Amino acid sequence: MSVESRHWQRARHFFPDADRHLHFDHAGGAPTSSRVEETLVRYAAQAARQPPDATAAAGADVRQRISSALSVLPEDVAFVSGAASALVRGVNALKWSAGDRAVFLAPGAPHLAALADSLRRRGIEVETLRTRGRAPEPDALAVALRDPAVRLLAAPSVHASTGEPLQSPELTAACREHAVLLALDASFSLGFRPHQPGSEGVDLFVADGHRGLCAPPGCGVAVTSPAFRAGLVESPAPGDANPFDEVDPRGPGVAALGTAVDLWCELDPAAVAARVIEHVAALRSGLVGQGFACRTQSPQAPFLTVEVPDGDGNAVAARLARAGIRVAARGRHVRLSPHAYQGARDVQHLLEAL
Repeated sequence: MSVESRHWQRARHFFPDADRHLHFDHAGGAPTSSRVEETLVRYAAQAARQPPDATAAAGADVRQRISSALSVLPEDVAFVSGAASALVRGVNALKWSAGDRAVFLAPGAPHLAALADSLRRRGIEVETLRTRGRAPEPDALAVALRDPAVRLLAAPSVHASTGEPLQSPELTAACREHAVLLALDASFSLGFRPHQPGSEGVDLFVADGHRGLCAPPGCGVAVTSPAFRAGLVESPAPGDANPFDEVDPRGPGVAALGTAVDLWCELDPAAVAARVIEHVAALRSGLVGQGFACRTQSPQAPFLTVEVPDGDGNAVAARLARAGIRVAARGRHVRLSPHAYQGARDVQHLLEAL
């Protein structure tokens, strides 16, 4: 057995349910690892014997580890209950003035819709940049952002339904050229591929923990840039608690998130990304060969969506569930989201079941 094969066999070992059920909906919600289970059991045992303040140092350590994984400073990192709430809370904490505008990519995305609604209620004009589910063209970006009243561009890193990448170097460059803050929802890509919010030019970076990172629901991460914090109504003073923390850093959710990020780093985020893309490519090839129409075209997409022949994605998802295979139904489509700990046999089993 090659070193690479042993590496992924070890990864699979941490997901004990992988041999009983095939989980192909990691973009919707992932199973947690045995490592996370051990962390939560250990946390409960310690909490029963120690005062709450005894876990404060552990929270600070998790913040340090996550900041290292994302190549940012610890003070940039906040623990949030979810990406949607972090977006709404963070963007609404900025100083907005009459006449300010915001531009949205994929405004119907699950987490961006609530943000757009909250800005409209405040009288902020929200403009939608139509991209047809693909990364926007540089010329279209330039036109959308050239108005000096535009203060914010909000976008998902990938399309939540198709996995098509929407984030691009051109997006960052356009925001920097026009002095526009970039808010990025990376919930559907973090854990499937690496992110470095600072070098990517992101001012407000948010992500759930229960998808690609395989952490339990209820705790995610937010990263804010110095430029973003400088634009807040109330800027935090040095030494103050992070104003964006929604989850107690001493709590079990943060401990579990830290362990999930540790495992991701051990597996090597770049290697995880390459293996996920390999699985997606194998699924695309097999499904197209069976006559399925694939909505996802980018070879860099971390998951894919296909149209089912009879047009009933719910029926297909239910049939697969009875066979122990979980996928996400999307109307006439199903979304298939593998992860790196799975193997080629899992992909083949899904193709045969479909």
